[in-house]
Amino acid sequence: MAPYLAYDGAMTTWADGNNNAFKDLDAAQGGTGSNLPGQHAVTPEERQKYRTDQDKYSYEAATELLKATGGRKDRITDEMSSAHKIGQAYDDTLWGGKQEYLKAAQEQPLGDLNDPAARLRAMSFITQDKPLLDGETATDNTQDKHNCSGASIVGAAFLAEGPEGLKKVMAAIEKQDPTGKATKNDEEYKLLKAKLAKDPSSLSVYDIQTLQQRTTDVLGSTQKTDKELKEAAKDADGIHSKTMDKFMQKSPDLAKMFEKNGMEIQGIDNDGALDENHQTGLDHWVVKMKGPDGKEAIYDPLARRGGQIIDFDEGVDHYKKARMDTVGKPD
Repeated sequence: MAPYLAYDGAMTTWADGNNNAFKDLDAAQGGTGSNLPGQHAVTPEERQKYRTDQDKYSYEAATELLKATGGRKDRITDEMSSAHKIGQAYDDTLWGGKQEYLKAAQEQPLGDLNDPAARLRAMSFITQDKPLLDGETATDNTQDKHNCSGASIVGAAFLAEGPEGLKKVMAAIEKQDPTGKATKNDEEYKLLKAKLAKDPSSLSVYDIQTLQQRTTDVLGSTQKTDKELKEAAKDADGIHSKTMDKFMQKSPDLAKMFEKNGMEIQGIDNDGALDENHQTGLDHWVVKMKGPDGKEAIYDPLARRGGQIIDFDEGVDHYKKARMDTVGKPD
């Protein structure tokens, strides 16, 4: 059984008259996420502002799509449109308080890591993004743009088995980090490993984000040193699907855990942009979860307005349309 089903009734959704989907993951349950900026019950005033902002963004996005297709509206596919709709949830101009949200999320307690319901609540505010430090400005580096690969692997493992899942991730990245640069020789990683072994309940959101980053580091190092992967990823902006495939093939414990819990690591297009060949491309990694009753949900690690777990039908459907690849299935 997929673990999110153990949190039955908490992943509620609702929509306004224009079919704009909104969600209140756990406000009705009094969960921690309901106290975070952008992670609370949406008021009628906020609904109106969001609808107005969304309409404005949709118009601008549609204009860009039209330009990208040479003015041919008939060339704008449903997949491109869905990718743009996914992307708007990350747009800083629609947030108002994104840094406040990231700071608040990083300070939230994870709860009982042996409780699937507590892990699901935690996943609603665990992002790949970290708040800016004093004096920092937003760049690709400070926004952890490419951390989605490691964040998806860590997030799926955390949700599936809690501390034991995180240990399986550590075993996998240590095995695939021959120099030990990202793991055995990294002081922050060693502290995290000792903390997990001694007292898992002491782990923080920052600790999870540290493991996300180290996992991404190992993936990136493999991609740079493996000749086949380096060639495949020469034009990729981030971690290539072949790199993710190879990582999972060498991590059978992870692959089997994901399959057992109805999870897949999926690559999607989250902007709808076209390259010089007028093709869209994979530029983001997420986790798809599916229970035995067919109910589906998405964990998207990139900080998004409304929370990281997407379970309303419309939202999941957009991710399906934008899907470019799937990894994580065991042999």
